Amino acid sequence: MTIFQLILVQVVAFILIVIGLRKLLYSHISTEKQRLQLMIDASNKKVEVLRGQIEEAKTEYDRKIAQAKADAQKLIADAQKEAEELKAKHFQETRRETDKMVKAAQAKTESMQREIHSMAARKGIHFSKAIIKQALTADCLGAAHDVMIEEISKQIVNVDLSQLREGIKEVEIVTTFPLEKERKEMLRQKLSSKLKMEVELTEKIDDSVIAGILIKLGSLILDGSLANKLRIAAEQLEKEHSA
Repeated sequence: MTIFQLILVQVVAFILIVIGLRKLLYSHISTEKQRLQLMIDASNKKVEVLRGQIEEAKTEYDRKIAQAKADAQKLIADAQKEAEELKAKHFQETRRETDKMVKAAQAKTESMQREIHSMAARKGIHFSKAIIKQALTADCLGAAHDVMIEEISKQIVNVDLSQLREGIKEVEIVTTFPLEKERKEMLRQKLSSKLKMEVELTEKIDDSVIAGILIKLGSLILDGSLANKLRIAAEQLEKEHSA
């Protein structure tokens, strides 16, 4: 084999080696390219998954933020409502206490007014008694005394004895002036007739009755005294004044 042929063989061999190496390199590059593409695709899928998870997390976060805001607003509204209810309750309690105090004060004022009127009436009666005793002579009082005894003697007939206990045999008569024997007997007879039994009269002198008499039939009292008429008149005037 000539040198030329040897060189040609070497060149051909070199070319074949180069071609083989090139094919091998291309094959390796293609394999690596495919593997890299697979890795890129896998990475893209992971990115998409992560993106979806991020979106879901963001959506959940927004939902929780919105829920938290709604809960906070509800708490604020409930607190405001409770505060308003407590305020209204406190106002009502305060108003009730105020009304109670006002009513108590009014009741006390009315009680004091009644007491003042009662005291004034008692003083008025006492003063009237003193004036009558000072202004009228004994004869005038005696004449009034006689008239009032006649009035009470006529009233004996119409007295309601339904609540009077049975067995009363003694009747007390309170008078300013001693009763004459005839008048005392007249009263005894009328009382005996009304009670349908004989009674005895006991006489008690008391100048506070001014004129007239007061008859005590146990728990029943027939008051025909001038002092009683003054008291009734004072009570009537007090009622008219109150009205």
